Amino acid sequence: MASFDEFISSIIADGNDGKAFELFCKHFLETAPEYKDQFEKVWLWDQWPNKWSHDKGIDLIAKYKGRDTYCAIQAKCYAAHNTVPYDEVTNFLADSSRSEIEDRILMMSTNRLNEKTCKEVIQGQEKQVIICNRYYFESINFNYPSHISEMRKASLAACIKGVERALHPKSEIWNGEG
Repeated sequence: MASFDEFISSIIADGNDGKAFELFCKHFLETAPEYKDQFEKVWLWDQWPNKWSHDKGIDLIAKYKGRDTYCAIQAKCYAAHNTVPYDEVTNFLADSSRSEIEDRILMMSTNRLNEKTCKEVIQGQEKQVIICNRYYFESINFNYPSHISEMRKASLAACIKGVERALHPKSEIWNGEG
């Protein structure tokens, strides 16, 4: 198995078309205990039967167990030193502001958001936005594959480094309350 950095480096070395990280995020949401117990099903956006348009920022959609609501997910695969662009975040937030969307997750392989604009826009949202960034993925005890072709081998290791909710202190949850 590989570290998160080695896994992301393999995606970038393969040309990073974005789909590989989306497939990883889908697998992660389906297997990580903190998410698999919340979601009934996770789809890639293009495979979701109820999609309302082409991809405008939502990469995955997950149906909550026992509810008729969904979680919209954006997956951004960038090298650690790169910043997620403002327009990609705002497009995701705008497209996921529908009534059937309960909340949102921004899963990203970097820790970098445009400090002035993205964070202000995210903090101003009425619906919760959970950010699973590089700090988060590096802090959990997950067996990352060395290549996307080995995704089926990826899994959460036996213990999540002593925390129930495996959020690194620098990962963030914003719920519109500032």
